[in-house]
Amino acid sequence: KQLTWNEELAAISFNVELTTPACPIKEEFQTQCHDLVLELEWVKEAEVTMTSQPLPVSDVADEETVGMKKVASVIAVSSCKGGVGKS
Repeated sequence: KQLTWNEELAAISFNVELTTPACPIKEEFQTQCHDLVLELEWVKEAEVTMTSQPLPVSDVADEETVGMKKVASVIAVSSCKGGVGKS
């Protein structure tokens, strides 16, 4: 998003929009985008800005959240072995 190109400076800038501002690999995405764009022979400068736009909450999700009010306890089960088949 917001792609701009300055031909005189051979400089490009753009935004990368994430679905959450708390993305754990945001800096990695930013570095990869920056480095990949600089590999283009006609680009001398690059500026990558990370933004976020959370996904809209659907009506279905709201109904599920309300339904959780009736749940007294939640139990998490883990075998520490991966895979499926936990009971």
